[in-house]
Amino acid sequence: MLNMNKDVSGMLIFFFISGLFVTAFSSVSASILVEGSWNEKAPMQHARYIFGAVAVDNKIYAIGGVSDGVGIMDINERYDPAADTWVTLTSMPTPRSGFAIVAYQNKICCIGGYSADKHNLPHQVLVNVNEVYDITTDSWSTKAPLPVDESYVQALVVDEKIYAVTQQALYVYDPVVDYWASKTSTPIQGIHGYSVVVDNKIIVVDQVAHDSYLDYSEVRVIATMKIMIYDPKTDVWSKGQTSPEYIYWDLYMLRPLVAGTTTGTYAPQKIYIIHRFSNYMYIYDPVEDTWTTDTGPPNDVVSYGEVVVDDILYIFGGFHYLHVENIQYVPMGHKGAVPTPKPSSTTTVPPTNTPEQTNLTTSEPTNSSKPTLTTLL
Repeated sequence: MLNMNKDVSGMLIFFFISGLFVTAFSSVSASILVEGSWNEKAPMQHARYIFGAVAVDNKIYAIGGVSDGVGIMDINERYDPAADTWVTLTSMPTPRSGFAIVAYQNKICCIGGYSADKHNLPHQVLVNVNEVYDITTDSWSTKAPLPVDESYVQALVVDEKIYAVTQQALYVYDPVVDYWASKTSTPIQGIHGYSVVVDNKIIVVDQVAHDSYLDYSEVRVIATMKIMIYDPKTDVWSKGQTSPEYIYWDLYMLRPLVAGTTTGTYAPQKIYIIHRFSNYMYIYDPVEDTWTTDTGPPNDVVSYGEVVVDDILYIFGGFHYLHVENIQYVPMGHKGAVPTPKPSSTTTVPPTNTPEQTNLTTSEPTNSSKPTLTTLL
């Protein structure tokens, strides 16, 4: 069970990803890895954003999404980190973006999202489509639809059943009988950005805007992340620890969070949060209960895919001049990596306003019209 008396647990568990890793380290052993480094890998074959990304059997699948000039896509690509190659697979039957994606028994379920309005192109419509990709046969099948048309759904597996978390409701799907049922509604106030299963409980991140202020003619929004925990056995929600305050450029930027977590198998168990339009990455250490910063990806993108394989992060695609880049991040302390080279006398010194590594303490939101934060995202 989750120990809610220890606030650290709330921050750890909602990012812990299970079932996506193998027991032997093999995928990244063929190349020399450097701790804390960002490395360019083979790019995606199709530029897109707001697509589904998931790892199965140490391979990464990128499905659907949107591309400027093309619209909503049905593309299905697979990336092999060991070979550093992409291949195109059988397309998703219904082109979609912003849908839930989850791996289940060597299959990938794609649920809900946006699709093209066939009667009013290029407009989009919400759908409840539930299509399943079989990795073994490279084929798709259609299953019982989600009870509601919805986008940005979070899908997770608990006890052989799939739970779909929306901003208004919670549904459970039984793949054996192909049937959906309603559960206790989610107490979400803002935009949940990340969901995960730990100890057979569902952890949801709820992003909430608390205040705003004007900075050089641009609106800045102060927000926090709140943790909510759902127990499928009791059908009851409870609250976890609130994150430190952080700033978004504007309300438009308050979008679902993209994050990845190392498991502790090959790299220390930490949570990596990469904020949009920022070249800084925030890292939470659940053992020390501290937050630190590190250099983020070199490209300034949003709505990209992020997947962790063998405790290494891969970030690909995204919206900002339609990136196809695939960038690998090697966490500090990774067992397959060599230490970061010590800076030489010719190393460029970062500007004084670069965020330094710092310990942060959680705080409840304030009502001040100006930022009262301990960190900027």
